[in-house]
This record gives sequence, structure tokens and C-alpha cells, in this order.
Amino acid sequence: MDDKFYCEICGTEMKYFEENLTMGWLCPKCNWGVVTTNQNHILFDQMEYTLSISSIEKPSVDIIRQVSRSLECNFIEARRKLQEDPVKLVCKANAVRDIARKLKEHDISFSITPDFPHSI
Repeated sequence: MDDKFYCEICGTEMKYFEENLTMGWLCPKCNWGVVTTNQNHILFDQMEYTLSISSIEKPSVDIIRQVSRSLECNFIEARRKLQEDPVKLVCKANAVRDIARKLKEHDISFSITPDFPHSI
């Protein structure tokens, strides 16, 4: 953001912030600020993303459980799918982030399309 805003109380240049479900401008000197709902937060992202996972020889229970929920299938079927075929999950941003974090923890490669604008 290139706009500069100054504190109504002390005149100091205010700093922009985004934190969880809030965003706004805050004075670093006197802490006066203006805040609102962070519409950029992952919970407001209604786009459906495709998370592609290559086949995994020994998927962890956490990953199987996540895939089972996303594919709406039972645990055994999810494990079989993960072991035999590449899996494509279509889900909202929050679910994509949760699954991607588990995959990262286990050093399992994946891709997300379209480009995922949230941190994992």
C-alpha cells in the first residue's frame, strides 16, 4: 500500500496490518487505530482449489484421514487411493491449507491450482 495515513491523536505515520480476522491502520506511537474485518482472511475465500498429490507408498494416518474427509470415502478406500493413484482433491482454501500442512510435515510433494494466495 502506497497511501500514507497519519494518526488523528499524535500525527505519527500509521502502519498498516493484517492479523487473523482483523486488518487496519495502527499508530506505532500511541496505539490509536482503525480496524475492520480482514476480508483477505482464508475463512472468507470461497474459491475451490485442486490439491494434487502423487501416490504415496505409506501414507500417514493423518493424511489418510484428511483425504477420507475430502473425498467423502472411508479410511480404507482413501488409503488405497493414496497408495495406487495420484489423488486430486477439490476443496475450499481452509481445507487445502490443512491438508497441505500435513503433507509438508511428511515431506510429500503436492501442487495446488489455481495459485494459492494463502500461507501454508
